[in-house]
Amino acid sequence: MAEVKNDHFRLVMAIDVGDLKQGKLNCLVGTDVDNLFGESIARSFAAKKIGPDSQPSLLLSYYHLAGSRRYRGWRDFQKLRPHLLIRDWQLDSGAFSAHTLGASVDLAAFRDFALEALATDPKLLEVFSLDVIGDWRASERNAERLWAAGVPVIPTYHVGEPTEVLLNMARTYPKIALGGAVGLPPTTKREWARQCLARVWPKPVHGLGFGGATYLKDLPLSSADSTNVLLGPCRFGTWTQPGRPDRSVKLNSSVPASLFNLRIEIETAARLERSIRAKWWREGAALNEMLPADCREWKLSS
Repeated sequence: MAEVKNDHFRLVMAIDVGDLKQGKLNCLVGTDVDNLFGESIARSFAAKKIGPDSQPSLLLSYYHLAGSRRYRGWRDFQKLRPHLLIRDWQLDSGAFSAHTLGASVDLAAFRDFALEALATDPKLLEVFSLDVIGDWRASERNAERLWAAGVPVIPTYHVGEPTEVLLNMARTYPKIALGGAVGLPPTTKREWARQCLARVWPKPVHGLGFGGATYLKDLPLSSADSTNVLLGPCRFGTWTQPGRPDRSVKLNSSVPASLFNLRIEIETAARLERSIRAKWWREGAALNEMLPADCREWKLSS
């Protein structure tokens, strides 16, 4: 088995375009948001922009960008895109978000959008396939059709699907993803992902929703995404760094979001990314022996 070292591990920050437009992430916009949208956004901490060593990768949802009448963030993103201080970005279909709202994502529309975005934006690095929630066969067909149309999507293996789906996916595609683990207890979620990795190692794997430090330190993923950079401060008023000004105030309170600079949270995520990259660089060779041997008679599917 070839030696694999995850020296290119990437931690991806899942966001909504509205977070940029509202000023929550002013540190990522290399210009004045007021000049782009004609809005009056108060600022105090937003003057210092993110440094080149901490510029993040972003994960954006097609459903929220252009996939529904309710969400039309693509024009806003196109306006912001030339000014964004980011390393690259990934496109997700947003099928899960649509499903929770009782909606769906049209395959042809998603295909055409992805083809145009890939052709016009060199920083669009990866595209995740369009899942059909609860129907792995339909999801499989979608991935095949998208590849045939010229969209090199990453398919996702979900909790509860037959093990052979995972193995076939790993044989067929250059990179795969693990997902559908929302709601599992952390220990079960981590063990499920580790057993998946043991069965397909050294296949590059993205962990959807596996961006927490506890998962990353135990799972040799090629990439993972996290909503914690935004959700911690915005929803719960929690910050990763002690002594953060106004760290007890939630960004969704009456205080304008643009008064807060999330640069410190993004820089923390960048440091985590570098430490995980270094860890699996050191331990990559050992994993070639250890991880496959860890494969147990453990039922991955229901």
